[in-house]
Amino acid sequence: MRARGFTLIELVVVLLVLGLGVALALPSVGRSAEALRARAEVAAVTAFLRQAREQAVVRRQTHEVRTDAEGRVLLLLPGADGSGPRAGARAAGASDGRAARRLADGVRLVNERGLPPAVRFSAEGSAQGSLAWRLEGPGRRAALIAVDPLTGRVHSRPGDV
Repeated sequence: MRARGFTLIELVVVLLVLGLGVALALPSVGRSAEALRARAEVAAVTAFLRQAREQAVVRRQTHEVRTDAEGRVLLLLPGADGSGPRAGARAAGASDGRAARRLADGVRLVNERGLPPAVRFSAEGSAQGSLAWRLEGPGRRAALIAVDPLTGRVHSRPGDV
């Protein structure tokens, strides 16, 4: 009578097949996670720009969004054209509306000329300055972020590498 169970060779073959399947699937999972992080960063930058436009309209003063020299930190500067309230007119402890957002590691923003971008939103909602931005991320991923000059609306789409 033969004993029930699997032989050692059968177990090794099954483990090899499973290992091969995992080895083939793992790189695609890594690329998917990287693509998800890139999309999240694009969404965060467009939301930051939309917030700047909204604040310009609500506060009825010009707001400027620019990056640092490396294109790694977004800065929101209200009253960039001197249209903001005078320092003495602001209530004590009131926020001046400045904001900053650091981009994820390996991500940077450049304008169409390869320089750090800056865009200014007017109190009416229109925009001027660098209206086409390129977000470059790890793994040669890129996205284009555009600001409509007339309406100030922000749009994004995957870009060419």
